[in-house]
Amino acid sequence: MSQPQRTPQRPCRAAALPRQRRGAVLVEFAFVALGFYVLLIGTVEIGRMILSSQLLNNAARVGARELAMMPLPATMTFEQAMDAPILRDALINGDVMARGAYDVRKTIYDKNKLAINVTGDSEVQIQAKLDSLPYLNRMLLPLMIRERIQIGGEQVDLVRYPGALVANPEYQQSQFIDEESQNRFDVVIPKIIGGTAAGGGQIQWLGVVEEIVPQEALQPGGSGDYRPFSIASQGRATMRGVVCLRINYPYQASMASAFMPSGDGTNTPILADDSALQAQGYQTINAADSDQPSQSGQYGLGVMYAFGEKVRPYRRILSAQCIARRETMTPPPVSGN
Repeated sequence: MSQPQRTPQRPCRAAALPRQRRGAVLVEFAFVALGFYVLLIGTVEIGRMILSSQLLNNAARVGARELAMMPLPATMTFEQAMDAPILRDALINGDVMARGAYDVRKTIYDKNKLAINVTGDSEVQIQAKLDSLPYLNRMLLPLMIRERIQIGGEQVDLVRYPGALVANPEYQQSQFIDEESQNRFDVVIPKIIGGTAAGGGQIQWLGVVEEIVPQEALQPGGSGDYRPFSIASQGRATMRGVVCLRINYPYQASMASAFMPSGDGTNTPILADDSALQAQGYQTINAADSDQPSQSGQYGLGVMYAFGEKVRPYRRILSAQCIARRETMTPPPVSGN
């Protein structure tokens, strides 16, 4: 008995998509990618901000503790200990204020070593320079950046704290002590007041390490007599002979741009225009060809490209502070007849 013949089956074909649905996958991917990108930015940048805040807190505790334990003259002010230039003649002649400030620079904090020139150095030499920094400078190392810039046709490699790169007034000045006078650059932090979407505003300079001062010292006519570091302060008795230390850090995102809210509910990107800013007080270094775009520019405010324009990165100034009572003091010098 013969078997019935079977008709061979053809392979099934996927139904063709209608013309109206062509490109739908691309549109769906665009929406998903946008959400994923926003999530990635938030994770990375918020994580960096939290890490920076923790590093600042640790550095503030170390700085306040070391200053509290340093045997300095009781009437010495915070500015004399941390910020004032040290005259070589005063140090040679045994001035106790100059000696105290010199000891602070050598062991605790040196404001002139926030921008370290490592041009031409090997990795071993760079590490040796960093290992020789004072305590507080070393605590700030994880927040520093490695930057290569052009200054007057010269290529310079720096390990520096973020902020505005400025000229060191002590550089190659014979009246100051030789070691510190060899540091070519300093770093200060710009705080923009009254900024606009066009990039304008007034710059207020902040120190990387500064003293927390009471309201009395900030009033018109106020003076250093109310600053708490000195035991001779005219402030409250509970705020005499106290280390009140603050550390500032300009956090600037590398993946998110800055916006200025507008009246119609939309946000306008802030243009990166250094010429629209007003600043006085420091000789800023206008470096070129920085390999750190988020920290580049005359004031270290950074630049990134978005919407076909040069805009500012998202920026916030983080601060950490610590207060400790001074435990070791030396008596002021006695003037003899």
